[in-house]
Amino acid sequence: MTCTACDFPAAPDNADQGSTYDELLQAAQANCPRCTFVLKCIRTGAAHIKVADILKVTALSHGYVKIIWSGGELSLEAFNQHGVEDAGLGITRLSLGRFPSTTEFRTTATTIQSWIKECVGAHKGCRSQTQDQSASFICPKRLLDLNNGTLILREDLGQKLSYACLSHCWGKINIVKTTTQTIGQFKTGVPLDRLSKTFRDAVDICRSLGILYLWIDSLCIIQDSDKDWKEQAAQMADIYQYSFLTIAATKSSDGSQGCFSETSHQYVAKLVPGFQDIYVRRDLPLFPNHWTQLEKNDSYPLLNRAWIYQEMRLSPRVLHFCNEEVIWVCRTSQRSESGCNDMDYNDGKSFKPALFGCVSDEPREKGHVIWHRTVQEYSRLNITFESDKTIALAGIAQRTQRTRPDDRYLAGIWEKHLPLDLLWMVWPTPNVKKPRLARYPSWSWASVKSQVMWDGHWSPLRSVVVREVRYISDGPSHMGDCSKSIITLQAPLIGTKSLLLTHVTPMSVWSGKASNTVTQLQDIRVEELCVNDYKPDSPVDGSSSATWPPASGGFVIPLGVNVEDSFAFCGIHVVKKLGSDGYERVGHVGISHDALLTSNYTKFMKRLKKDDSSQLPLTEALESTSRAYAHGVKGLLEGLQVSDIVLV
Repeated sequence: MTCTACDFPAAPDNADQGSTYDELLQAAQANCPRCTFVLKCIRTGAAHIKVADILKVTALSHGYVKIIWSGGELSLEAFNQHGVEDAGLGITRLSLGRFPSTTEFRTTATTIQSWIKECVGAHKGCRSQTQDQSASFICPKRLLDLNNGTLILREDLGQKLSYACLSHCWGKINIVKTTTQTIGQFKTGVPLDRLSKTFRDAVDICRSLGILYLWIDSLCIIQDSDKDWKEQAAQMADIYQYSFLTIAATKSSDGSQGCFSETSHQYVAKLVPGFQDIYVRRDLPLFPNHWTQLEKNDSYPLLNRAWIYQEMRLSPRVLHFCNEEVIWVCRTSQRSESGCNDMDYNDGKSFKPALFGCVSDEPREKGHVIWHRTVQEYSRLNITFESDKTIALAGIAQRTQRTRPDDRYLAGIWEKHLPLDLLWMVWPTPNVKKPRLARYPSWSWASVKSQVMWDGHWSPLRSVVVREVRYISDGPSHMGDCSKSIITLQAPLIGTKSLLLTHVTPMSVWSGKASNTVTQLQDIRVEELCVNDYKPDSPVDGSSSATWPPASGGFVIPLGVNVEDSFAFCGIHVVKKLGSDGYERVGHVGISHDALLTSNYTKFMKRLKKDDSSQLPLTEALESTSRAYAHGVKGLLEGLQVSDIVLV
């Protein structure tokens, strides 16, 4: 006989089912073993919630319990240290769990050393990356020598050494820095009492792991020397990629908070009464595996810093010190003290599922997709000095250059992928408080102080030709600074006043045409082109929203057709730059035609085709008509008169 509350003995796999607390209580009193177990988990792991406030309880597989209560939702995890089956509860397999209670190194050292041993000894992907050393890179220009209980700044060591890097938030506190005034003193010894708590913790971690050299940006770069700063910033890719380990103070917003912390009481495991070796705790926070998971999460302040992005991407191994536990990330796996955040990747491949996947060689045909995703992730992060925008990404740009030896990096985009790299757009809207950056060309995403993205996969229109690129780097090309930046296109130019706003074609109009075959594609005219989406690059009159046509006038340059949705075309909005013969990019434009269905209408037709067989002939006719008109619009755009236009 099955339990009416939890369906015991069937496996609890349906997350949509659930019971009230009273239903669980009644079932437990009727001797249902799983309901009895779930109630004890709630009373032990969620004792702060009043019974009267519990709205719904769902027992899930692997010992997870979801509670919906008046204050929100939380999950409990029941586990043991062996992950063994427990048929008596009808749970297919209890989670394998461990017991983080503090991230202090004396407690976590054995676990961390086991992760290092596994990585160095068993990870083929990690070993291959380590062996791929740059012949020209020996070690950083400066390292902190941790030997003999002292801390000495060594310079020009001239030999390959095993060293660690520290990734940290500077914050608003005054941290110790190497300057032209202090470098002489630090070469004889850095006073330990001047180190922030984070720096001291990093030194202790290194010494405990037998790593006797440490690289910290504020101490290993002369902070008041522009020459030294630029030289070392240009070496950032090698510094992090060829380190043995990066220690990340992930939970700390400044140096006073250190690396270590005590696990919050709610996440400490407690023995479930009456069950030997079975524990329950509130489900630990998931370590973010994608940048979107950081948007409303202040538990990982380090990961919201723009400079940290390339540090995480380039480092072969990262040891994250979080609020609740220590997390290890290498190019093959992710490990956590609790076991809740464990996962495996595929032999060091770039852009593994984890946040900030490592940089390595990629198939050339995928390179532009990976670069676009890189910029999208990076551009949402916080940066103190906007002048560092391309510099803080220079390490990844340098690594990408090595996979594109015949390509040229142009202030954030790639010459071989023009004109499509010009099709970035601000997402979701431009930052009203941040005007454009004059130091970068307007055609570069680096010129806007907002998150950007490339929407979909595009193929260039045949009518668009890159005539000339005049670009002179100011310093190493991967740093992204330039003294000249001009792109000349040969392309169609459509006056903004010629394009109207789009509208949804009424069903009644299509119904009357559905039985007819489109034969008059030559009747499609440029006057019928319209704008179905306009995203300005920067605020218009102090507002993030914009109307069409814009008061600024100018032209739309149609550049691409979506390879996944042939109904979609896009281009960029440009206006004449004052005092120049060139044009500035000011927005991204989605282009459509009065004859084409909008995307929402297309989705409706697909649903109609699936759900209503009586409408199938109409639907197929409409889709055939749409494809024909899309082909006609593409032909129209590619057949327009072209002109040379200079983008600055």
